[in-house]
Amino acid sequence: MRRIPLKIIFPVLLLVLLNSSIFGQQKSIYKYKVIVDLGSDYTDPLFTNFTLIDYIKERMSQRLPEFGYTDFEDANVVLKLTLLTQTGSDINNNYASALNLLITSPFHNPLNWNVLLIESKEEFAKARIRDLIDRWVLEYSAFIYKSTK
Repeated sequence: MRRIPLKIIFPVLLLVLLNSSIFGQQKSIYKYKVIVDLGSDYTDPLFTNFTLIDYIKERMSQRLPEFGYTDFEDANVVLKLTLLTQTGSDINNNYASALNLLITSPFHNPLNWNVLLIESKEEFAKARIRDLIDRWVLEYSAFIYKSTK
């Protein structure tokens, strides 16, 4: 039986170790482009465009810390949240909010969630919307982790 010289074994072993350490530390390929659509005039009685975008980014970074955000066209996952709140004191429940979360990606089937929330007070309406966004982000982050493994 022929013996393999140490000069060949050492570089091959070094390449294998280097390759595994480089690719073992790679981050996810997914980047998120967060689009928040609050209606045609980009305003909502409960949230401003700025605060809702920041809230979603904060929750996403807590749930998916290794994932990044981009404002450029190179995003391969798009999260689009539509929030439309109707207010009126002529009915018992002053805040009726319709929410839709649409997530599209070439790596996953599209996810589309809709909900209608009806509350009598502004603070209750805001709290329920935040809770719903938290739940959606948690469900989607679990879905992403499951899909990428």
